[in-house]
Amino acid sequence: MIRRSAVIGLILAVAVTESAVAAESGSVRDCGSAIGNPYVAQVTCYDDPGNTATGSDATEGIIAGPSEWIGCTAAVYEVAEDGSLGEFIGYFPVQDTGYGHSIPAAAGYKSEIIQGKTPGTVETGITLDFRQPSRKKCIDFMKRTFTGSGTTGSQVWVQIVRGEG
Repeated sequence: MIRRSAVIGLILAVAVTESAVAAESGSVRDCGSAIGNPYVAQVTCYDDPGNTATGSDATEGIIAGPSEWIGCTAAVYEVAEDGSLGEFIGYFPVQDTGYGHSIPAAAGYKSEIIQGKTPGTVETGITLDFRQPSRKKCIDFMKRTFTGSGTTGSQVWVQIVRGEG
């Protein structure tokens, strides 16, 4: 008898591998190509001051994602209770990059952020890191996007588009 947790783990491993392969191959998520299809991403949040990957100040409303998305905009929506596209949250410019955490299912792929590691979740777009002005705003944002699913418990629907937010 196969345990439910083993089946869920297998499904997650396949989904993560497919996401890593899609990000690695420059899929529709690359804003240099056609507008990407909406997909569900994990959510993290940061309030650290400093500079972004583009050299600008880390200001409220930007997100960190894959480096090929720098200069793109993310249209972000809540995840409805039934998992469908929910309420529109806003447009967020992608002005930073990050690593997230390693993806064991992406063995064989190389991180562009951390030498000798497998790709990370932010690096591949599986997770998006939203910049907020304070810890309280981060907590509020994480509560708004909380679905109880995924590695962070918070998720959004995201569509990467060309243009500035």
